[in-house]
Amino acid sequence: MRRAFDQRDRKNPHPLIQTIMMQAAWSRLWLIRFVAALTALEGADNFAGLRKRIKNSHSFAEGESVLEVAFQLVRGGFSISIDPKVSVTDSVGRARTKRPDIRITSGAGAEAIVEVSLLDQSEGFTKSEEIMGFMLQLLFEDFSRLTLYARMTDNMTASRVAETRTKLKILAENAKGMGKLCTLVDDCIEAGAAPKEDLDALDNWAEERKISKGIAGPPVYSNELARVVIKVRDKLAQLPDQIPGVIVIPATRSALFHRHRLEEILGALTEEICRYPKVMTLVLSHGYLGGMSQEQPPALMVANKRLGNLLTEQSVILMNPCCKFLNPTLAHQLHQAFVYSE
Repeated sequence: MRRAFDQRDRKNPHPLIQTIMMQAAWSRLWLIRFVAALTALEGADNFAGLRKRIKNSHSFAEGESVLEVAFQLVRGGFSISIDPKVSVTDSVGRARTKRPDIRITSGAGAEAIVEVSLLDQSEGFTKSEEIMGFMLQLLFEDFSRLTLYARMTDNMTASRVAETRTKLKILAENAKGMGKLCTLVDDCIEAGAAPKEDLDALDNWAEERKISKGIAGPPVYSNELARVVIKVRDKLAQLPDQIPGVIVIPATRSALFHRHRLEEILGALTEEICRYPKVMTLVLSHGYLGGMSQEQPPALMVANKRLGNLLTEQSVILMNPCCKFLNPTLAHQLHQAFVYSE
């Protein structure tokens, strides 16, 4: 965090406070959109099955992601049915009945099958986030009126949280008592804290150790592009050979767009879907609060749209150049559905 929270500072709150405020606003926006989606889709074929998934806590995230995609498609002018029956040929040539997520029909009568697969946070990121949870209370209670920079190591596990919390409390007491930069360096964490009067010393210390001006949790090792490829291959089994297939992967909670540049995502996944001629389109999307998205490459395959006045959604829309179903009108309508802004 760039600077510590000061109760007297109302005009420029601490970034952590700003994040909490934005998340609360996003929750309101999400609820409004969720209700709008339920209302818009209640007349769709087999909507009862999707509603059942949404009511189940174990399948809510999956069901909500299908609901959101279906809502975008309806607003893009498609008629939809949920969980349609299709015939799929398996790897040994046998016909199998499958129920993919959505069948869409354009105004001109063209059809496609849409499969939605949520790319959630990786296990490594989940564990890192859980370990980082103890920092929130410390920032409010112990590091008020201080700026803290910290970087955790691989040794920062759940079993080391208690001792690290104690050491950080002592660090905060020393920095406040001495009125200058104090540091903590052990096998779990490198941390420096200082009041505003000694912020330059803290910045110099962080620069020397190549520590970013914030708080970084334990390192996470996760190949996000490989996780997307696995999702694509898993969904192929749900797509029939006679109708164009569309795979949509919401990736907001993953680190895909944070760890890979758009050009890298476009290149790797275009090469991947070229292997599957029954796939017409692959869509990956993520939403973010405030901030800036990555710079958009000079292509029509990336779209940024605003949801309300708060959330921006960025979508990568890959049209498969090797698809055996050539329907430019259907492809254009699909593209517009994911570009549509509020």
